[in-house]
Amino acid sequence: MVVEYFDGAGLLEPHGYRHSSRAAGVVHIAGQVGVDAEGRRVGERGDYAAQAEKAMDNVLLAFAGAGAGPEHIAHLTYYVVDLDAEKAEQVNRGIGRTLRRHGMQSVPGTMIGITGLMYRPLLIEINGTAVVDG
Repeated sequence: MVVEYFDGAGLLEPHGYRHSSRAAGVVHIAGQVGVDAEGRRVGERGDYAAQAEKAMDNVLLAFAGAGAGPEHIAHLTYYVVDLDAEKAEQVNRGIGRTLRRHGMQSVPGTMIGITGLMYRPLLIEINGTAVVDG
């Protein structure tokens, strides 16, 4: 089995990794964060909703680079800095805005609280899996 690697258009240029891979119809994406294609953080410091929305936009770009659309998403994992009920609500609000723009309500997912991400002040990272035809 051959694994193919991709980088979605509109994403920050990767250094030392690839944004997505596909093998046997399964697409995996690297963690996506709330930055634009130039690496600038989206939203004000502490704005979980804005960062979640942009991270979810980037998730869709990463999947698209490997030939997967929103309808192919099987599962997402959300890593959220200093997670509590209020921050979870903000994250869900931001992700929901992106999903609704693509005609979706929700996807299977798991939200996990973490103490921090490699680049501060990023607040959320999303990775996931999609399934496409062969």
